[in-house]
Amino acid sequence: MCGIFGIWSANPGHFARAAEQLSIIRHRGPDAQGSWTGGGAFLGSCRLRIIDLEGGRQPMLNDRNGDCIVFNGELYNYLDLRPLLEAKGHTFRTQSDTEVVLRAYEEWGVECLKKFNGMFAFAIRDSRKNQLLIARDRVGEKPLYYYQEEDRLVFASEIKAIVADPTVPREVSPRGLSNYLAFGHSMAPDTIYKGIFKLLPAHYMIAREGRVEIAEYWDVGDEPQCSGDGKPDEREYTGRILGLLDDSVRRRMVADVPVGAFLSGGIDSSAVVALMRRHATGTVKTFSLGF
Repeated sequence: MCGIFGIWSANPGHFARAAEQLSIIRHRGPDAQGSWTGGGAFLGSCRLRIIDLEGGRQPMLNDRNGDCIVFNGELYNYLDLRPLLEAKGHTFRTQSDTEVVLRAYEEWGVECLKKFNGMFAFAIRDSRKNQLLIARDRVGEKPLYYYQEEDRLVFASEIKAIVADPTVPREVSPRGLSNYLAFGHSMAPDTIYKGIFKLLPAHYMIAREGRVEIAEYWDVGDEPQCSGDGKPDEREYTGRILGLLDDSVRRRMVADVPVGAFLSGGIDSSAVVALMRRHATGTVKTFSLGF
């Protein structure tokens, strides 16, 4: 878990509390904290180090074009994408997945999102187009909240970093409150606050010259996983599901720090741990909690 925070504004006064707002989410990434300011943007990161502990420092700059990224999450197929990018002439200074995201955006633009397999929320200051791109993973594993008004956009991994600025209104949203009382949480894109929203899963946002555009880049059914001949084949489906689970677990075990699993004793966690044993080079550490 990491935390990202940022502001997009032509008014430097809006950055006055940025460092303080970033520090409020320090608990999400206690290993390192950094920020970058330039071109109408403040980008901040609180990092929990998982891959390339030293080289993956953030914010990360593209040395070829000046783009800057803050990234929360993991890109599980970064080792697949890296050689494709190298074949197109890109060189890498680190072993991190963050740099793969940055180079992929340089090569493919927003279309890079369709190539990513991971859980993430990230922001890239595009120096060439003078815009800010913010994106969230397909199913919304990583959170991303934002507040927008005429002359600024503020985003963060947690709402508390946004409302830490007293110039951001703290007016309760009636619909957000109603959803909270009915379901125990607000229903995206709404939050408990009027004017503060969640970026929906599989969506991206582009901010430029006082305008913000939001679009969807993926939906369930875009990539059919089994044959669609109308005749379900149990062996095909079970084999495909097992293959996807095995591949998912294998990819999530790529880390430069120890990886463990929460084990409840149920089918889900037991299946994950069983698959971890296939790919582990040592003992799999598990944790069971009671409350």
